[in-house]
Amino acid sequence: MTDTTEQKQPEPAPAKSDVLQKISKVLLALCVVFFILYLIMDRFAPDTELARVKVYITPVTPEVSGHIKQIHVQQSQRLQEGDIMFTIDPTDYLVAVEQAQENLRLAGSKVGAQMTDVEVAQSRLADAKTQLETMVKQTNRIFSMAGKGIVSQADADNAQGKLDAAEARVITAEADLQKAKQALGATGADNANIKAALLQLEDAQLDLARTRIHAKTVGGIANLQVEKGYYAQAGQPIASYINAEQVWVEAYFRENNLEHINIGDAVAMVLDNAPGRVFDGKVSNISWAVDFGDNVDPSKLAKSQQAKGWMRDPQRFPVTITFDDKDELKGLMRHGGQVDVIIYASDSWILNTLGSIWIHIVALLSYAR
Repeated sequence: MTDTTEQKQPEPAPAKSDVLQKISKVLLALCVVFFILYLIMDRFAPDTELARVKVYITPVTPEVSGHIKQIHVQQSQRLQEGDIMFTIDPTDYLVAVEQAQENLRLAGSKVGAQMTDVEVAQSRLADAKTQLETMVKQTNRIFSMAGKGIVSQADADNAQGKLDAAEARVITAEADLQKAKQALGATGADNANIKAALLQLEDAQLDLARTRIHAKTVGGIANLQVEKGYYAQAGQPIASYINAEQVWVEAYFRENNLEHINIGDAVAMVLDNAPGRVFDGKVSNISWAVDFGDNVDPSKLAKSQQAKGWMRDPQRFPVTITFDDKDELKGLMRHGGQVDVIIYASDSWILNTLGSIWIHIVALLSYAR
């Protein structure tokens, strides 16, 4: 007997391929979303790992020559402005100061003698003028008496000769006075001899002061490779000095990252030697040019730069970043230290929040580097 009652068949399970298609679509949609988000972030919140801490490094160069008598610093010791780093043997320079002081004393004595000569010449001129005045009066009386026949013409001629001699003595005394004044020159500190002696003394004292080499700024010594007794030559570096007051970051961004970056944009940074911490800063400069091997010799033809592969390497430009609070860097400053950087190039709180989340994740991951 045939059972006419239709038995209800269970519905078939969804095909496995349908599930995979849904997962693939979701993943593809997420990839598209993340790719679009990446493009947006890359323009308005660009980041880079190609960044380095930079400081000014200047050579420690003595301005006088001599044996190093004492080294007051150690490698990488933090120094304050004015701290003494090296002392050069000052013996020769002390002698030079004493010699200059003696030369100044001699110059003063010489000027004193020359002033005495001027005074003597002035006195002689005054005497000559007095004698001339007396002789003029006597000669006039003799001439009057000669006209009346009281004295002879010979007496008158003799009086005239004495008058001429008195006038000659005045002229000679005036010439001697001018000569003495010229030899003296200016008086006091304006005197040429005094000036020369003073300049020599100042030079000797300056060289003596230069035997002590001081720190010009807050910073520290690096590459210290001399020891006590080393002969330091003027103009030849004996160490390197790291300026801790001027610290910045040089970050290299791709050329297409620069579209929305402006001077003054806020920056967040993570230093490799300070894992877990995020430092704030600002964009202070965006470079206008980089060296890409272009030919600057006008006598040669330009050389074409050929890109390798189907995608050319992006050109990167340096962006200078300064720290908002340099006090946070105490003990952390390392020239050439690696930095992760993100720039908030827009006012969008959404993009800036996403960028902040990302840089804090990088800060946490920096513990594992």
